[in-house]
Amino acid sequence: MGRKITIITDASPWGIGGVLIEDGWPTEYFHDAISEEDARIIGITRGESSAQQAAESLGSLVALRVWSPRWKKERINLAVKQDSVSALAILLKCKTAGEAPSAIAREVALDMAESIYLPDGPACAWRF
Repeated sequence: MGRKITIITDASPWGIGGVLIEDGWPTEYFHDAISEEDARIIGITRGESSAQQAAESLGSLVALRVWSPRWKKERINLAVKQDSVSALAILLKCKTAGEAPSAIAREVALDMAESIYLPDGPACAWRF
C-alpha cells in the first residue's frame, strides 16, 4: 500500500496549521494567518466563530496542496486527523453543505483528479 502518511490539521477563525508525519516521524509543518483575500474568496469574516468550519476545511486543502509531492506521484497510505467532521467529510467524499466548504470541496476534488494514484487508507473514499 505504500508509505504511511499522516496529516494533522487544525484551525481557528484567524489561522490554519498542519503537521506532516511520514512513517511515524514528524517531518514538516506549516502555519499561516487567514488573509483578507482568503476570507473574501471563501466568503467568511476573519475572527468570527461562524468562520470556524470554513477555516478547518481551508486548512485541509492547504495541507493537501503543500504536501502534494508526497502523495500525487506515488502510492501511499493516507491518514488525516482533525477535529472537524465537516472537513473530514470533504476529504472523504469531496462534498459537503455550505457555500465556503462546498467551494473548498470542489478544489479538493480537482486536486485528487490530478494524482496518479488515489491514496489508500482505512476510511478513504476517494473513488471516482
